[in-house]
Amino acid sequence: MQIFAIIIALVGAAAFEGMALLYRRRIIPAGPLIALATSILLTMVGLTIVGLAPGQLVIVNQASATSDQ
Repeated sequence: MQIFAIIIALVGAAAFEGMALLYRRRIIPAGPLIALATSILLTMVGLTIVGLAPGQLVIVNQASATSDQ
């Protein structure tokens, strides 16, 4: 699952580099660029956390299910 997190990080880095290139060429203004960059960053962080810790999430779910019984 760590390869999944690495792929997400590489795609995110490419997206940021592409947005920086568009901003330097004055194709997009700074306001939408900041909003888009923040959205991509939060998505990358969330997917990376889920990609790196599937075992811990399963263990937590099993523990809560057994404690409810």
